[in-house]
Amino acid sequence: MALALRVLQPLAALPPLTVHIVPHTHDDCGWLKTFDAYYSGTDNWLHLASVRNILDAVVLSLAKEPSRRFTFVEQSFFQRWWSEQDDAQRSATRRLIESGQLQFANGGWCMHDEATVHFVDMIDQTTLGHRMIAEEFGAEAVPTVGWQLDPFGHSATQAALLSAEAGMNALFFGRISKEELKRRRASRSAEFIWRASPSLGADAQVFAGLTGEYGGNYVPPEGFDWATREGEDDPIEDNPNVSSYNAPKKLAAFLVAARAQANETNQLITLTLTLPLSLSLTLILPLTLTLTLTLTLTLTLTLTLTLTLTLTLTLTLTLTLTLTLT
Repeated sequence: MALALRVLQPLAALPPLTVHIVPHTHDDCGWLKTFDAYYSGTDNWLHLASVRNILDAVVLSLAKEPSRRFTFVEQSFFQRWWSEQDDAQRSATRRLIESGQLQFANGGWCMHDEATVHFVDMIDQTTLGHRMIAEEFGAEAVPTVGWQLDPFGHSATQAALLSAEAGMNALFFGRISKEELKRRRASRSAEFIWRASPSLGADAQVFAGLTGEYGGNYVPPEGFDWATREGEDDPIEDNPNVSSYNAPKKLAAFLVAARAQANETNQLITLTLTLPLSLSLTLILPLTLTLTLTLTLTLTLTLTLTLTLTLTLTLTLTLTLTLTLT
């Protein structure tokens, strides 16, 4: 524990860092097992998974603690579960959705492939899932974040047509090539603005980012995976009276991972403003000066861990002079 405390001390001196932990699903609608087996939890000798148990546990856990949040993705599973619930459970679930504790991302019937499917199929399956959400819970529950964690490759069609053009504010995805991943992490561009359509321009651009720990997939940082490795990583033990007490060690490891990941994105924001100004000045001499000023301001903010701001200003001036001399 002494080593963990030595790690925590210098980290505590750094500027505050906001960390977003997103509990979410990634439920294959058929991979190693059938859809029904994944839902019910049968054939676990093939793959340990039960989506029904996930939803039952999530709804119960959220109801116990209002500060908890959870994100569900695949509507094929959710609609199956929803059809099995009685009125009391449906009412409890509606309250969780209305309060924002239970939210949907992506919201299609499944998390569709992007490499081999036709774009019409991508549209149809997304429309089906969104329509079900809107009919059951209202338009405000329809997702505004794209969540493409597991497709093997990502297309401009997804970024443009199924993101910005579909009302999405952001698109997060995993599984990119090793070369691209290495370049993005080194250049601090793991989050960026994806301008996917030259013809549609800004109307089709979307904020995009890599998922997980920016490792090319969607898993948590090393040492904090209690799902996909099926219990290989140690849980957090916060009782100091037991020999397996490891909370300081786990906290130090989490902070190191969070700082490392934060250093792999620039969080670049660019604003362009056009300000028309008109000024009239009269000097002591019999001279009248009329000035028309058009100011174009391009502001680029670069935020670093030390909260340093870099400003770039571009000024365009148009002058109209009227002189009266006597």
